[in-house]
Amino acid sequence: MVDAMTRLLLAICAVFLMGCETFNNNIYFPKFDPIGEDGRYKLYSYRSPTDRAYPHDSKSAEQLRMDMLEQQLKANGLSPTDYRIRERSLQHIRNAMSDGFPMYWVNYIVQVPRE
Repeated sequence: MVDAMTRLLLAICAVFLMGCETFNNNIYFPKFDPIGEDGRYKLYSYRSPTDRAYPHDSKSAEQLRMDMLEQQLKANGLSPTDYRIRERSLQHIRNAMSDGFPMYWVNYIVQVPRE
């Protein structure tokens, strides 16, 4: 049986895939990578694309991005509740449009306590 979070993530992926033609044949998926350590913390880079359906300034879209981040943390063996967003920034995705709406990466620096 598929849980609700898995169905949500599959639906999000389907939305992204349906719009691929609009993205100049590029596919923009969230990305999660380790970037180093800072004292008691491990640091990670997480970035997620925006579009007309999930704008960078929408509270509900931001909650969805945080849900996806928590799934990435779990998938990497990290606590999905013991993290802090250290930094959030926007980066315009050059030449990328979604139904005439400019696309951005929402970039996060995520800190997780070292074990």
